[in-house]
Amino acid sequence: MKPLWVVFAIAALGACDSSSEAPAIDAAAIDAVAIDAAPPIDAAPPIDAAVAARISATVRYTGTAQGALVLAAFRSMPPMGPPAGFAQAATPTFPATLAIEGLAAGPAYVLALLDVAPASPQSPGPEDRVAWSSPLTLVVGETTSVTLELTDP
Repeated sequence: MKPLWVVFAIAALGACDSSSEAPAIDAAAIDAVAIDAAPPIDAAPPIDAAVAARISATVRYTGTAQGALVLAAFRSMPPMGPPAGFAQAATPTFPATLAIEGLAAGPAYVLALLDVAPASPQSPGPEDRVAWSSPLTLVVGETTSVTLELTDP
């Protein structure tokens, strides 16, 4: 037994007049159609920058290791999921000051990571320098300052 849609497709093709032209397609009308796609399930809703919280971090380091400096804010300790925000400096000069913008109010823990070669910004390795802040409370419209000290192992 053939699927019903095959029968309808054959019937529709038979009903077409082969001498007629295909209808014109209005490209402007197609471009004007907006497709509403749902955001990914784990995506945080956008935060209005005018009413967002901000973290300003000063990172100190007196050692000789070099690498990219990554600053990340997490909502829990230990971290669960991606950071709420981050900033980075490819070639930092210490003391380095970085800011994480557009954060929601609430608890935060800040990670400073000097990513020493080989690069591993998403998962610190034993060669990296790492420092965590104590718990912070972010307030809408305010900048929370924190100082972190990186040390050699």
